[in-house]
Amino acid sequence: MTAAAALGWLLLSAPAVALPDVDTPVRTGESAPADGAVVIGLEDYTHIPDVPFASADAAAFYRFLVYTRGVPTARIRLLDRGASREMIVEATREVGEQVGPGGVVWFYFAGHGAASPETGERLLLGDDVRVEMAAFEARAVPVAEVERLATAGGGQVLLVLDTCYSGKGRGGSSLGGRRFAVPSYAAGERAGVAEWSAAGPSEWSAPLDEAGHGAFTYAVLGAMRGWADGQIDGTRDGVVTLDEAGLFVEEALRTLQVVDQRPVLTATDPGGWVLARGRLQRGPELLALPSTGARIEPVPEGVVSLPPPAPAVAEPVMSEGYAVPIRNVQRTRWEDAQGREVPLLTVMELAKRTDTGSKVARRYSRNPGNQAMTLSMAGIAFTFAGYMAVDDCEQCTGENALTIASIGVLGLAMEAALLSSARRDRIRLAELATAGLIPE
Repeated sequence: MTAAAALGWLLLSAPAVALPDVDTPVRTGESAPADGAVVIGLEDYTHIPDVPFASADAAAFYRFLVYTRGVPTARIRLLDRGASREMIVEATREVGEQVGPGGVVWFYFAGHGAASPETGERLLLGDDVRVEMAAFEARAVPVAEVERLATAGGGQVLLVLDTCYSGKGRGGSSLGGRRFAVPSYAAGERAGVAEWSAAGPSEWSAPLDEAGHGAFTYAVLGAMRGWADGQIDGTRDGVVTLDEAGLFVEEALRTLQVVDQRPVLTATDPGGWVLARGRLQRGPELLALPSTGARIEPVPEGVVSLPPPAPAVAEPVMSEGYAVPIRNVQRTRWEDAQGREVPLLTVMELAKRTDTGSKVARRYSRNPGNQAMTLSMAGIAFTFAGYMAVDDCEQCTGENALTIASIGVLGLAMEAALLSSARRDRIRLAELATAGLIPE
């Protein structure tokens, strides 16, 4: 069964499992010394909302280039935190000038994208972009400028754009927590340049929480590691072309029920672009996972749908790093809701925050138990004084020495008794206050 066919079937008998891995690179042994790359993952923006999983997306794409494609690391520029417009432009200029005819400039971008409010030109936003209209375009890089810089040396250029919004737009309106793609309607075919965008005009590009990646990037990485080999004609030949990968990504997103976005691939001859070759990975079967807010399309004939996922388990209430409630499992041992032992003093502090605990604490504040702690210090002092007196007494008679030593023994006994009393009081306080312990 080919990867394409496998993606059309759901495994009714299989338990819920994690999505197949795309982070561990496929090591093909291939080499692409003429290629170069700019890989950008902007997750942490300074003035606008962050982009979920963008850093992980860029790191995985970088590993694909190094281990699967075989691009030398010296010819790859990886930018993440702090990647401003100037840094993106400089990195693209440098790599574009290095790569000549016969090589490919790979430009990958995961981050915020938008259209110019003045001209509609597509923009990639640097990490210091601002929402104010006056500063918006000044901190962004037009896609057209990226293409111009990347083709400076005469090499081919492949742009993979997983661009998005995840918060407020430049006009201040809320865009929610999902990705918003750079409008691809402005893209036009250009010889030697291929552009692969995450979604069509005005469509949202969602993160795939189950994979820890953007949905588009996850499918692209899977395609290029070998899952798309044979996607068109069903025959695996150890080569993944751009047209195979494009078809695979479309079907993969549908199988994953990410149906509100449709990637757009613009290239004059996608079948002529070889993305990966060599010892590639056979495509696994993917379980269809409902995405947040996605429309669920009708299940194709002959396919059995999985039952809806179990409701999420609520996160435990935490206090002082422990999950409550805390319970007494032995006389002097307490455990939290996750089975971890909780020190007695921590139990005491938590207990005092409850209604019951505060009342018990006030009652015991007038109890000799508190006095015991003070008096125990006196016991220690008596013990020390007694022993020092015996040690320093050179002329002591036996009777005097015995008397002084008795002081020390008495001090030890007093210390032990009072400490025991104080400990009992602490235990009592904790026992009375930890039933169903939930801090206020």
